[in-house]
Amino acid sequence: TFTDANPIVKRCMSRLGDTGKLRSVVIDITFDHMLTKNWDKFHDIPLRAFLDQFYRNAKPIIQDFPDEAKSFVESVIEQDRLGLYAEPNSVLDALYRIDARLSARLRKKELASSHFTSVQENYKEIEADFLEFYPLLSEHAKGV
Repeated sequence: TFTDANPIVKRCMSRLGDTGKLRSVVIDITFDHMLTKNWDKFHDIPLRAFLDQFYRNAKPIIQDFPDEAKSFVESVIEQDRLGLYAEPNSVLDALYRIDARLSARLRKKELASSHFTSVQENYKEIEADFLEFYPLLSEHAKGV
């Protein structure tokens, strides 16, 4: 995909170490946090207004989703998970939720939350990577 092949994202993933199948997931979650933190740099509509509109638009169509997706979206709305991503600890909370869904076999090899220390240690660099990457992603999405 555009994101996975991007050299900025690859550089960002390397900030979490040389190995780990979950590094891309950790960066994705961390970028969600960075987007909420830096929302006003990229969008004219305030984040709260955008989220409220998204939640209102999602509610009527949730019943058409497959059960697993329906449950996930309902919990995102009820818990305002997208709004909570502005808090740095929300990244760790999300990583713990991912850990809980991993198979026992994968959990023995790697936990998403095990990368959180690297996220903290490289926070400013990861944010700089995000700020460089997000405009490219936005442009790419317009053409899709």
